[in-house]
Amino acid sequence: LRQRQSLCETLFQQQIRQFAKQRRRPHRKEAPQIEKPSLKNTVKKLNVLVHPDKFGQHPEMQSTNEQSLSILQGFLSSIKTLEGQYPPAGNHTLRFYLRKDGEFQQVVA
Repeated sequence: LRQRQSLCETLFQQQIRQFAKQRRRPHRKEAPQIEKPSLKNTVKKLNVLVHPDKFGQHPEMQSTNEQSLSILQGFLSSIKTLEGQYPPAGNHTLRFYLRKDGEFQQVVA
């Protein structure tokens, strides 16, 4: 008798789940999915903007961009190798020089 009750309860629960799945309807229209830029593409774009080779005639700016890119790449590679774990906490100030409209601009991140 208990096995029959258990079987009936299980079947009843399955039917309720199926009914609930069929009844689910969005109450509002879903917002269109906006594609988020990937980290890889964002880093590539940054690298194009601040690559040290673009600042060959300005050794101080070139050195600053090299150091900041090196810190950023080290951080990103440590995230990649830890596989789901966070790297040790730390504060880093990244300074980059950009050339915009023929003028140099320093950006701090």
